[in-house]
Amino acid sequence: MKRSSLTVSAFLLLVAVTALVLDRVTPDAWPQVQVIAWALIVAVAFNAIMAYRYFFAGPTVFSVVIVALLVAGTLRKKRLAST
Repeated sequence: MKRSSLTVSAFLLLVAVTALVLDRVTPDAWPQVQVIAWALIVAVAFNAIMAYRYFFAGPTVFSVVIVALLVAGTLRKKRLAST
């Protein structure tokens, strides 16, 4: 169980760093990196499913909140890029 906890922690750290980098992308460059943002959302959603199945409620709720925030940020960036 200890190794899986470290793996999940490393994954969430990678998600945080990737989200910060994606937030700094200018609206003009957003169409080129938008697929990375959606892939990140899918990966975190899959992590939420695995957390629900194998862990307790805490990581599941945390992952669902992260997915919601990533979707909101991605849609906001897409709207800014289209204007």
